[in-house]
Amino acid sequence: MDLNLADQYYLKASNYYPYNLEFTIENLNYALSYDDEHPSANCLSGMIYMYHLKDFEKAADRFYAALKSNINYPETYKHYSLLRLWEGEFDRAQKIIDRGMQVRCMDKSSLLIIQSIRYEWEGNFKEAKMILLRAKLLSVDNEKIEEIDSYLSRIKDKLKTQKAIKKVRRNRLAALRKSS
Repeated sequence: MDLNLADQYYLKASNYYPYNLEFTIENLNYALSYDDEHPSANCLSGMIYMYHLKDFEKAADRFYAALKSNINYPETYKHYSLLRLWEGEFDRAQKIIDRGMQVRCMDKSSLLIIQSIRYEWEGNFKEAKMILLRAKLLSVDNEKIEEIDSYLSRIKDKLKTQKAIKKVRRNRLAALRKSS
């Protein structure tokens, strides 16, 4: 096996993540000092900025650097598209998802889950549900299927709530028309 120093330090960092961030960051710094274009190290660095430090601008920079150095590194697409959703940039997130769906070895069900979150945030629960059902069909991992089922349960609850709200609105409108 021919691993360079950047790969070795990245592997140490990923082994510590997320349980020991101090060692993760230390090893990431070493990895990036040996190869500042290392896609895996840049992606993991972006994850730390995104999930732990909440510095979304630096996270975006790291994800972009990861994709710039290797556009086919699949892990980046999941986190980068979710970051764009968090920032309310739904169209940019969709472009990242669409590109990620073309990458070989991509866990497409993970990207579809993120796409369903987009539709959920937009209030399009029926589309979110359809995408989750598609993700479930593509998944071959029992844990992923359980995760999808929990998302489906939440979406179904929201669909019921949405129907209840519409019913209340119709009843109020009918009552207003009656009283006029």
